[in-house]
Amino acid sequence: MKERLSAHWRDAALLLIVLLLLPGQMTPPVDAQAAGPDLTRKEVIQILANTLIGQRVRLRGVNLNGVDLRGLDLSLVDLRASSLVGTDLRDADLNGANLSGAVLAQTNLVGADLTGANLNGASLTLVQFLNANLNSADFSNAEINQTNFTSADLNNANLSSATLDGADFTNANMTLTRLTGTKLKDITMPDGAAYTPTTNLNQYGIIGTPAPD
Repeated sequence: MKERLSAHWRDAALLLIVLLLLPGQMTPPVDAQAAGPDLTRKEVIQILANTLIGQRVRLRGVNLNGVDLRGLDLSLVDLRASSLVGTDLRDADLNGANLSGAVLAQTNLVGADLTGANLNGASLTLVQFLNANLNSADFSNAEINQTNFTSADLNNANLSSATLDGADFTNANMTLTRLTGTKLKDITMPDGAAYTPTTNLNQYGIIGTPAPD
C-alpha cells in the first residue's frame, strides 16, 4: 500500500512538472519597459482624425516611447505626465500642447513648433530642440539635462525656477527669455560662450536673475 501511494505521488509530481514546462502554461511577469508604447503612430492619427474640431485630444499619462510622430498636428493635445522616451517628434506641431510633468529623454523635437506649449515640471534629458519654435513656451520648474537648444527660438519663453544642466543655447534667440530663479550649470550661451555667474545676461535679451550657485 505504501509503495502504491508513493508511486502515486511521484507520478503526480512528474505530471505537475510537465504541465509547468508546457508553452503557455505560465505567464511571466510583464516588464513595464518591455510592454512597449500604449499607442502606435496609426492609432494616434486615428484619434486625431476622430476628434471634433476645437475639442482637445486627451493623451494624458500615455506611453508613447519610441513612437514615430513626425510631422503630426498635435496642437493643443493634452500630454500631461506622458512618457516620450525616444519619441520622434521632428517637425511636429505642438502649438499650445500641455506636456506638464511629462518625461522626455532622447526625444527628437528638431524643427518642431511648441509655441505656447506647457512643459511646467517636465523632465527633459538629451532632448533635441534644434531649430525648434519655443516662443512663449513654459519650462518653469522643469528638470533639463544635456539638452540641445541650438538655433531654437526661445523668445518670451519661461524657464523660471527650472534646473538646467548642460544645456546648449548656441545661436538660439533668447530675447525676453525668463531665467528668474533658474539653476544654471555648464550652460553654453547663444554666442558660444560658457555661462558664469558674472555673465551679462542682458546682452542676450534675457530677463530675470538666475539662482545663485
